[in-house]
Amino acid sequence: MWKKIRRIVAAVYIVALTLVFLDGAGVISEWTGWTIGWQVVPALMRGSVVTIVVLLVLTLLFGRIYCSVLCPLGVLQDI
Repeated sequence: MWKKIRRIVAAVYIVALTLVFLDGAGVISEWTGWTIGWQVVPALMRGSVVTIVVLLVLTLLFGRIYCSVLCPLGVLQDI
């Protein structure tokens, strides 16, 4: 059951993140712009300690949750 939920969340996230990068006019980014905030490098560049701590805690609790759900390359590797 958890695997199915993880795959659904990963699919939604990768589609939303892809739409952010493909949206030249910025129309779709209003709805899917939140996906950028959960990436590690933009969070480090912003200095968002809260995001980094949340990602670290999620990783410690659930294992490779970041790589299998939130990281675009990890999701593509799973596919």
